[in-house]
Amino acid sequence: GAARGSFTEQFERTYGADCPHPVFFEGPFNEALKHAKDNLKLLVVYLHCDHARDTPRFCREVLADETVRAILDRDFVFWGGDIFRM
Repeated sequence: GAARGSFTEQFERTYGADCPHPVFFEGPFNEALKHAKDNLKLLVVYLHCDHARDTPRFCREVLADETVRAILDRDFVFWGGDIFRM
């Protein structure tokens, strides 16, 4: 819930504030969807699971990739949620 902090805060606590990542939309899913519609952008939903074996590698290699970050930040609204905190 909200008491545990934002998804960005949770992500940075786990992977470090120095681990680059795309800008996560701050707010609930329905606000991200409205923001995407209002800005004529597609919404990319990232469902995070700390228990999946490949999650750390995905976060540190894929989400941290400069090209991936640039495309997501420029062309999409990027919303993240932890499947165990929804």
